[in-house]
Amino acid sequence: MPIGEDFKVTVNYGADHVEMFLFGELDSYTAPDLRDAFAGVTESGHRIVVVDMAGLSYIDSTGLGVLVAALKRLRDQRGELRLRNLTEQAHTVFEITGLLSVFTIEQQPRTGGSKLE
Repeated sequence: MPIGEDFKVTVNYGADHVEMFLFGELDSYTAPDLRDAFAGVTESGHRIVVVDMAGLSYIDSTGLGVLVAALKRLRDQRGELRLRNLTEQAHTVFEITGLLSVFTIEQQPRTGGSKLE
């Protein structure tokens, strides 16, 4: 199996925010794919990035490192990174590492307006 075959990231650019949808396993083999996607997003100038993790079946410390680095980069640009729809496994990993209090966590997609608040 080729490296990275079991992970996919889809990026949707909106007027005032970017949504990223993660699918599959985010680990040391696939984390570079997410790092590359974040590089494109941060270069786009968007300051609000929402990462939907409902399709993520697994995340390890390398995947967490990519998310933390993206959070730091966005905060340095006066932006914001929000995580949405954490799976049970991802929630447990964030809880054990103490990162639940570091990230803004959303459980459901926002509806009814174009702004994320």
